[in-house]
Amino acid sequence: MQSDPTPIIVLVVIAVIAVAVVSAAVGRARDRRYVEGVASWAASLGWRYREGGGGTWTSRLPRGVRSGVRLLVEGSRDGFPVTVAHYWWETREQRTRQENGHTRWETVTVHHAATVHVVHLPAQQPTVAVNPRGLGSKMARGLGLSGVVEVGVEEFDRRFRVDTQDPAGRALITAALIQAHIAGAVPVWSVDGRDLIGVQNHALKTDTVLPFLDSLLRVAKLLAAT
Repeated sequence: MQSDPTPIIVLVVIAVIAVAVVSAAVGRARDRRYVEGVASWAASLGWRYREGGGGTWTSRLPRGVRSGVRLLVEGSRDGFPVTVAHYWWETREQRTRQENGHTRWETVTVHHAATVHVVHLPAQQPTVAVNPRGLGSKMARGLGLSGVVEVGVEEFDRRFRVDTQDPAGRALITAALIQAHIAGAVPVWSVDGRDLIGVQNHALKTDTVLPFLDSLLRVAKLLAAT
């Protein structure tokens, strides 16, 4: 005589629900610790913490929406007003998985997070960005097909590209700034108007914010000297 599988099924369902409830609670607790940690750290610097927010600089980020700003802190560093924000967005990607010896395609949602550093400059600047060269850009340059601005310093031009449509933007890339990039003393960056932006590709980590921000401030000071 076969036994009734219903009690086992019920137990499995209860176990799954219990795991989901516990996981959600753990996630909320972790999120609360994260928010409280950032707020406490900001207060220790005399900076202001708030959830949400953002400015026109969000238009230059993936998805380009202010609603992508989860939280931010604002303050002053080396005489410059600064903003540091946790920005997030989602993308949908096609991935494969093996199932019973067959390859299946599935669409998954991928969550991305970044720490966005904004140094608010005292004067308007032309739109310009210094970015690392990707493989395609390096190959195009090797074939003489690069369409980006080059500064004439081989080491810099091999590793970085200057994106600007404005001759005044090219003039911002001084010899001192070029050498700072070659030495790894400054991050890649972009500027538009009065907002100088640098990005770390992870959620806000209080122990890495100031070192990165200080390196971006080196760019701000070099731009101010032009």
